[in-house]
Amino acid sequence: MNLDLFKEIFDNFVELVYIVDPENYQILYVNKVLKEKFGECWGEKCYRVFQNLSSPCSFCSNKYLYRNPEKPYIWLHRNLKNNRWYKCIDQFIKYNGKFLRLEIAIDVTKEIIKNKLLKEKMREYAHLFENVPVPLYRTTWEGRFIKVNKAMVELFGYSRKDFKEINACDLYYHPQDREKFIKKIEKFGYVEGYPVKLKTKDGRLLTCLLYTTPIKNADNQIVGFEGMIKDITLERSFRKLLKDKIKEEKGPRNSLISQLSLTHDFHNLLQIILNNLLLMKNYCQKGELLKIETTIERLKEIILKNQNLTTALTKIAIEKLRKKDLVNIKKIIVRAFELFEKKEEIIFSLNIDEEIKVIGWESQLLTLFLNLIKNAWEARKEDKAKIEIRGEIVEKEGKDYLKISFKDYGKGIKKEEQNKIFQHYSSKKHLGIGLVIVSEIIKNHQGMIEWESEENNFTIFHIYLPIAERKDKKRILLIGENSQLLTIIKNILHLNNYEFLHQKELEKGIKSYQEAKELNKPFLGIFYDTLYPQLPKDSENLKKFIDLEPKTKIIYSAFIKEEDFKNFENFNNNIIFLRKPYTTEDFLKAVNGLVKTDK
Repeated sequence: MNLDLFKEIFDNFVELVYIVDPENYQILYVNKVLKEKFGECWGEKCYRVFQNLSSPCSFCSNKYLYRNPEKPYIWLHRNLKNNRWYKCIDQFIKYNGKFLRLEIAIDVTKEIIKNKLLKEKMREYAHLFENVPVPLYRTTWEGRFIKVNKAMVELFGYSRKDFKEINACDLYYHPQDREKFIKKIEKFGYVEGYPVKLKTKDGRLLTCLLYTTPIKNADNQIVGFEGMIKDITLERSFRKLLKDKIKEEKGPRNSLISQLSLTHDFHNLLQIILNNLLLMKNYCQKGELLKIETTIERLKEIILKNQNLTTALTKIAIEKLRKKDLVNIKKIIVRAFELFEKKEEIIFSLNIDEEIKVIGWESQLLTLFLNLIKNAWEARKEDKAKIEIRGEIVEKEGKDYLKISFKDYGKGIKKEEQNKIFQHYSSKKHLGIGLVIVSEIIKNHQGMIEWESEENNFTIFHIYLPIAERKDKKRILLIGENSQLLTIIKNILHLNNYEFLHQKELEKGIKSYQEAKELNKPFLGIFYDTLYPQLPKDSENLKKFIDLEPKTKIIYSAFIKEEDFKNFENFNNNIIFLRKPYTTEDFLKAVNGLVKTDK
């Protein structure tokens, strides 16, 4: 056979081709592709050029070809020089009366890696099937169990060995119901939320919903079933209790309906889990690795959300039975940052006074801020999330609250998502169950939450929590329209154990003062602030309080001069002048003047 003919044929091959003398391992021919990868190597030893070895390869195919020279030898090998996998097709050819070894090496590295990954994904799918917290099963048409997961074993009390010996009909409280179930699948192609009564090994009755799809053979005939079982026995009892409660009590109707809505969300969640498992099985059969990876990650996230939400809401519900405590908010927020697992990836500033306390449950409030921190971290635009937190005492809807403004400079919230941020199981990673939990905790504390967001810029959550009332409270009536100043004044009073009521208008202030006196809950004194002193009108206004109670003490906060004092000479002893600008110490000295007078 002419080697030039081989050259003409094989130089145009895209695969590696070479010819070697099997007696001395000398290379007699390499094609263009192989020459590009291993260089000019004619006349050299094949084991040295191709495998970087100093002696013939222990895995050389010569011994197999000598046994059967007429047949090719096909084998798989990982090249020692470039670490790539090749499918090698070796064949003896005769030239001048002697055998030469021809090898065609096909690079199958991608296929090998793909198969290896597919096996890993199949193992991961099997692990998910086994450990997902939902009963899953696979049966034949006749009802023989092919596979069940751990949750299935736990629900019915049968061991895996038992499941191999029993029939699906044995789980039905009324065995004839399985025939109805099969007919429904034959008619509609699947069942979703199909109600049925089942029973455990010890005879306990279960009210369940079936989510099942058929298994078909190559001829499109149904040969089995696979699906999920949802036990709603407790849910049914719970729903009945809730409905009875709604009839008895009109007040908490919205809260109870909200709990029913949450149950519906779990129903939907289970259907999503089943759908994704069936999708992944299909992808595994087709070897679609990228889709398998995506589905596995989506399932992990859904299952984790389910576990986290049920755990969190259960803890919240149980903790409501405990008595509330005085909670130092600043310490709680600092603790939340310390506990957050990615704290090194966060830059934050915190401006809340050390002494501000609210009434609530410490662990719930810690959970609240951990969830806000996690949301901010997930929405970050750079390597580190930037968070700013400010706290101030404000009046809202006639009550005093600690307003906590939690701002992150992240991706913001898209307009189309802004109406869904407190809904269960949002599909967006940074709008997950965290905000559902945050909302529930704030409701538990009789608080409120507001928010604003600008896409690709920032998000701010304004949280309002009722401040703690003081047992030894002394109340001061605040009158004035300077909101910036009065916010500072309120914080100072709260930190120094004073209660207060703020009225912007004078007439409303007079009415509040009079009502407090009639209820025998008088104010310690009055803080009267004016942006622009109007004398003698201001003195006439203050005289109205003194006419109601001659011993009334009033802190007059204004830009005034000493000569202006004469406007108050008829009741000078009732007025404590606080000339702007003044310091916190000046203000507290004036307040102490009210206390001394009260004593």
